[in-house]
Amino acid sequence: MKYTPEVLKLLGDAFNGSEAARGELTDRGHKELLLLLAYIIDGKDEAFELLMKQKHFILAAFLKAVDKERKSIKFLLDMKAPEWVAVASHLNSDPKAKGWLLKSGFNHHAELAEAIMKRLQKENEDSGFNAIMNPLR
Repeated sequence: MKYTPEVLKLLGDAFNGSEAARGELTDRGHKELLLLLAYIIDGKDEAFELLMKQKHFILAAFLKAVDKERKSIKFLLDMKAPEWVAVASHLNSDPKAKGWLLKSGFNHHAELAEAIMKRLQKENEDSGFNAIMNPLR
């Protein structure tokens, strides 16, 4: 599924802690996007399983791409979802990923990647870690 820039902005806001954005995503029928938050921030493995069960394969593959799983990266590319590969690559410190997103017109995905990164950095600071070793765990 392709998401509108407005929905991606709401997801970024949800990653930044906005309860209103979470509510709006739920109201708009995008609960699957909140599963990304549950997996990435809260470490809830069942979020991945729910994405698979609900047939949100691109989002599930995105989570595994962040885990650097090559099969998932290939799947995303085969499904013509390179923007999600680039978001995952940015989260894994690929210096070219954000530039590719911007150059390719995926500005809202770049903003989402930044929002996720910001939240991960905050989580790491709050837990006493200075560096992100593995963004998901």
